[in-house]
Amino acid sequence: HFQPVMANYLLVSVLPVLVTILLSSGIWVGVYFIFDLGGPQGGETNNYYGCDSTTTSPPVSTLAPGQCELSGQYSPCTADCEFVICETLQDDLYPNEQFGTTSSTDCWLRLLKEAKEEIVIGSYYWSLLMNETADCTDDLGYSKDGQKIYDGLMDAAKRGITIRIAMNEPSGEYTFNEPFAIRDANPEKVQVRSLNFSKWFPGYGLLHTKSWAVDGKHSYVGSANFDWRSLAQVKEIGMAVYNCPCIAEDVKRMIDVYWYMGAENAVLPAKWGAEYATNANHDAPYVVPRQVGPSTAVHFSSSPAALDACGRDNDIDNMIRMIDEADEFVYLAVMDYAPATMYTIPHHYYTALQDALVRAAMERYVEVRFMMSKWDHTIPKQYPFMHALDAFNDGMPCRTPFANSKYRLRDDSLLARAAQQILRTSNWLADYWISMGGIGMGIRSAEEGQEEPLVTKMKHIFLRDWNSKYATPISKFDNNGQRL
Repeated sequence: HFQPVMANYLLVSVLPVLVTILLSSGIWVGVYFIFDLGGPQGGETNNYYGCDSTTTSPPVSTLAPGQCELSGQYSPCTADCEFVICETLQDDLYPNEQFGTTSSTDCWLRLLKEAKEEIVIGSYYWSLLMNETADCTDDLGYSKDGQKIYDGLMDAAKRGITIRIAMNEPSGEYTFNEPFAIRDANPEKVQVRSLNFSKWFPGYGLLHTKSWAVDGKHSYVGSANFDWRSLAQVKEIGMAVYNCPCIAEDVKRMIDVYWYMGAENAVLPAKWGAEYATNANHDAPYVVPRQVGPSTAVHFSSSPAALDACGRDNDIDNMIRMIDEADEFVYLAVMDYAPATMYTIPHHYYTALQDALVRAAMERYVEVRFMMSKWDHTIPKQYPFMHALDAFNDGMPCRTPFANSKYRLRDDSLLARAAQQILRTSNWLADYWISMGGIGMGIRSAEEGQEEPLVTKMKHIFLRDWNSKYATPISKFDNNGQRL
């Protein structure tokens, strides 16, 4: 009798207590999740570090494979987009010839004119005014171009436009007084942040980009520094895109990465937030419809890899991929090139780009033409299919005798020739991939087998220089870069 009695007693007395406990727990668990008592308080999340401090499992992603979570403005591309190749050429380099390009100065002045609300700038150094280059002479008044841009920024702030400038940390070579002078004259409208790349990257690091984003509608990416010489005397090239929010918003996202890193005590995040992400890349570029001709495919890459938000192609990987896809030709023009680090001591051999060029030339019989500036690095004589661009110089003090352009063209030949190009803000030394901030802009036809007019123009610009009297075969130089 004892065991059945005890069993009945336990069922009658203990079971109601257990049921009460379970019901109470269920109610509290429901309240916990309904009101999110365990989540971040005050709606705060840490977008920069990739966590939100919750202890619950993340929701199941509804994103397609390879897509990123996005936050912010992402406008569609329309036929209103206007692409302009911006070029700095010395007046007497190609006198009385037209090449369908616009001067770098005029491109920037139009950006200033178009601005209605906001200008954001990513920059290396500033020498727009002559007093930043006191050791130079300017008898012909070339510095007026820099003065125009400086005055234009001052005027923009005075008429109520917000200006944010992210620049490399001031060094002994340059004072960087100009951005601070613009800020101090308009403290309510202008903000300036400087980035010390050496804190985050080993060796020699700096911000080397030259980029604008205006009102989320207009943009520029190219090689020209904020230097009067870059606007008048250094051979530069870039791309301005007007009335094109889909492109300008993406450029702004990359500059905003610099802006974040310029904050006091900034550290590299483990994961960039959704407000910096993009779903536009080499495989899925922006498709920009054109008023005439095929649509244009555009995407941006950046370096170093630690600054790449979700979806962003890395610069060196993007360049190598485009070279590996070439069928007929690869044309390259840059100021500095070396298959190694040049600023980081000790030097490190870095062959990724060079190997891609050799693969193209030797395995697929792609025509490779390589122009570089006669500058302060040894010209790589080991490639008989490369030429050096012998810099223009008439002996004028501070008449900068070199080409600073950075771009490459690649043929993607199908039934019809369809080429693509990359414009870059940085040189092609390993340091620039590893520890320096830069931006690349990839352009090609969005329609298979169709020719992209922008790439065709860039090809003509390359061949203009290649076939000019200023281009000298590297066989004419010794191993120290001295003309034989």
